[in-house]
Amino acid sequence: MTLVEGHHKVPALSEKDAVSALQKAAPPIEYGQIGFLANLSCLPWTYIRGEELLASGQATTAATEFQKIIDHDGIVWNYWTGALARLGVAEANALQARQSQGADADAARVRALAAYKQFLDLWKNADPDVPIYRQATAAVRSHVHRERRRCAIVFL
Repeated sequence: MTLVEGHHKVPALSEKDAVSALQKAAPPIEYGQIGFLANLSCLPWTYIRGEELLASGQATTAATEFQKIIDHDGIVWNYWTGALARLGVAEANALQARQSQGADADAARVRALAAYKQFLDLWKNADPDVPIYRQATAAVRSHVHRERRRCAIVFL
């Protein structure tokens, strides 16, 4: 099992008990207070907290958690949390688009597509059989297809 495949092995998440997982999660980190040794952690607890929030349907808060990782790329470096945080932002925005209506939904769709494309740009040389990569490419195709249909309906 690779690190990328293992990141979903958080027990409460794999049991789809996001509320319980969220309650048991490590508290949010105050980034101004991270010492040098803590930098080696690469923020996996922030990533897991984002996954838990996403699983519980809290799209905006989940996107904020994932964005913290992206904003602190000096801590994360090339650890899996950095790349997958972009995927998390994309999934959170896609969820927010489904939960919203009108201009808010449109803006969330645009943000989701941009985040998916950022993730795919990072992984452009990835093995196309990696499940997370396949999931992201399928999501982008789905978003593009949905947008084309929506625009065709608007212009008819």
